[in-house]
Amino acid sequence: MRRILRACPVLLASALLASGCAAPEPQAVNVKGNILLDGQAMSDGDIYFQSGAGKPPVHAKIIGGSYTIHVPPGEYRVAIRQDRDKGMKTVYGDPQLESNVAARYNVETTLTASVTPDGPKEFHFEIESH
Repeated sequence: MRRILRACPVLLASALLASGCAAPEPQAVNVKGNILLDGQAMSDGDIYFQSGAGKPPVHAKIIGGSYTIHVPPGEYRVAIRQDRDKGMKTVYGDPQLESNVAARYNVETTLTASVTPDGPKEFHFEIESH
């Protein structure tokens, strides 16, 4: 019993130190920009900032050719989507969608953004449909 009591403070101290050693998350930055699709403001769609750190992408809606997104500083691959109804239904009765944007801007994206606390805080993208 005495050994257990002696070990408790050591275990407690170790647990507290381990929980406090993680680096704090960097403050997120407001980023905005415009999206042109075939030279025109993209009416609607989605933009994703994907970090290489294994975290899920950060998503925002594109409305009237503009977006605003809140992301931590870092290097990102940027994917842009605009899905349209193909006029057919899936086996579950849902509309079948297809991308209106070329794959090099979404599933095979070549777009990038380097977000820093000091700027730039605007990223504009000119993309093409298929």
